[in-house]
Amino acid sequence: MPDIKELIAKYVDPAKVDEAVAELNKELPLLYIPKTKFNEVNDELKIAKEQLVSTNKSVEDLTKKASTIEEYQKQIEDLKNKTVELETNAKNQIATITKKTKLKDLLVENGVHKDAIDLMVEKYLPDTEVDDTGIKDAKKLINRIKEEKGGLFVTVSTNSDDKGEGKGKPAGKPDDARLKKLFGLGITNPGEK
Repeated sequence: MPDIKELIAKYVDPAKVDEAVAELNKELPLLYIPKTKFNEVNDELKIAKEQLVSTNKSVEDLTKKASTIEEYQKQIEDLKNKTVELETNAKNQIATITKKTKLKDLLVENGVHKDAIDLMVEKYLPDTEVDDTGIKDAKKLINRIKEEKGGLFVTVSTNSDDKGEGKGKPAGKPDDARLKKLFGLGITNPGEK
């Protein structure tokens, strides 16, 4: 590359060359960047762009992971809610089964005919309250049932055999038509279809 002074001397009066070079050296750094500085800044820019791309990729990956984590947290929360719901349903089912079992036991103990027990459980279950000791007000419930559906209770008469032992013998087994009538179900004669 030619020297600036020689280059200016070709076009400017030789007496003014030094003055032109001095002014050019003063103004040139304000207007132009030297090639070495340009290359250095350009390399830094390339590095910065690569870092920006890398950072953007990292942010994108983290955003995906964050949304994935949020989805997993939502799934966990949904599963917790479903577990609570299932536990509540299971407790309710257990309570209902326990209530039915205690009511059946009470009905059997008080002589309700075996064919009527399931129908009576369904009818009187909503009115039955159960605690740790059994059915609350069990005697009142049995008296109520006897008043409403007394024909469903089996009465036991004792007959002595030769040895003096009593034999329990059910009396008055209700038939299907009687049960249906007591519970307000439609009665059909066997010959009718």
